[in-house]
Amino acid sequence: MFSTLQHKVMLRRALGYLAVPILVIGIGVLAGVQLGQIRPAITRVTGILPATWELSNDIIRHALAAGSQANRYIRTQSQDDLDQFETEFADLRGLLEQADRRLANPEQEEMLDRIELAVEAYGNAFAEVTQLVVKRFRLKSEVLDVQALAIKSKLAAIRVQAIALNNPAVFLGFANAQDTFQLMLLGTSKYLEEGDERYVVLVTTSHQQAKVALSRLESILQDPSRRRDCAEARAAADAYYEGFQDIRAGYASLKSLYKTKLDVLLPRISSIALEIETSVDRETISQNELSQTLISRTQLVLGITTAFAALAGLGLGVAFIRRIRDRELAEQTLRQAYDRLEIRVKERTADLRTANEQLQKEIAERKRTEAELRQEKDRLEDALARVKKLSGLLPICASCKKIRDDQGYWNQIEEYIHKHSEAEFSHGLCPECAEKLYPGFINKDRGKHE
Repeated sequence: MFSTLQHKVMLRRALGYLAVPILVIGIGVLAGVQLGQIRPAITRVTGILPATWELSNDIIRHALAAGSQANRYIRTQSQDDLDQFETEFADLRGLLEQADRRLANPEQEEMLDRIELAVEAYGNAFAEVTQLVVKRFRLKSEVLDVQALAIKSKLAAIRVQAIALNNPAVFLGFANAQDTFQLMLLGTSKYLEEGDERYVVLVTTSHQQAKVALSRLESILQDPSRRRDCAEARAAADAYYEGFQDIRAGYASLKSLYKTKLDVLLPRISSIALEIETSVDRETISQNELSQTLISRTQLVLGITTAFAALAGLGLGVAFIRRIRDRELAEQTLRQAYDRLEIRVKERTADLRTANEQLQKEIAERKRTEAELRQEKDRLEDALARVKKLSGLLPICASCKKIRDDQGYWNQIEEYIHKHSEAEFSHGLCPECAEKLYPGFINKDRGKHE
């Protein structure tokens, strides 16, 4: 019975100890659930929506830049401007692809589809514009310039004839034809630069006047060759005027494309992109309100849960206080034992420190001895390196006693030995060589000694 009662007490204590961590874990789970609901909204407000807004703004900027480059290309017909337009347009399409991957809002996706259709239509329209510009350039170079050159050459030949004839009527007719032709060229040049329809009247009038002047000049001239030049100049003027009319028709098509497509599609792209920005702003406000609601709900749940946890902790705290009193006595006893142990540790540490200092001295002495031995070893090795020995078979001349070295050179014996050893030589004469080399001197000196 006592054992059963003891087990019940232990079980109650265990449940009391587990209550606090269980409450803490519960609070953490609730907080995690609430944060899991808040996180997507906050992520969308702080990351996705601002990026989408910036992306739509970039779409507007690149669309306007592409439109500006398109207008510049039509004015200048420069390949650099065309390349710049293609770069801007490619960047615009890249932004649309990026937006297609990023957008998840059905309303914004529908707006993006409309932008993509408008951009595709704009690209097709500009391709037609490019073809018209190329055709205009081809007509100018292959028709207008060629026919203008033909007219000038024919008029130059007629001018030579007029000067040779010295006929005022011929010269006046030539001057009228040349002036009207120059007016036609001037009107064409102005029309190509500005596209103003007022210059069409000038070109048409000058063309008619040039034909009349050339016909009159043809009737005055007697030379068949010059009359043929007038007829050919008049035909060239007609061909020139037909090429001009083709260019004018291209201008009309170009203006129609601008009026019905380019000038319509570009504002449409910008307008839809602005609608996306407005939609993003509305969604941002909505997500902010949702986040605030979730945060308020989370604060309420956490407050209630924390209050329950505080009450449970207060009850457990009362139980813990009783156990703390019992532990204080045990801790005091342990502290006294710890103090005695610390004194013994300090004494042992002092002994170890003394032994360590002695060991450090011995190590220092040993290092000094090793350094001296190393120096002595280096000195002996240096001395040994300076010792030179002669060994092996030495090739020596049987007559002059010169020795051949490893390089094949013959050296005096004393020079060779000096190079390969530490020996030094002092020269003198043995008695036999002295008597042989200086016989009179040696015999005379020997007689004095006797």
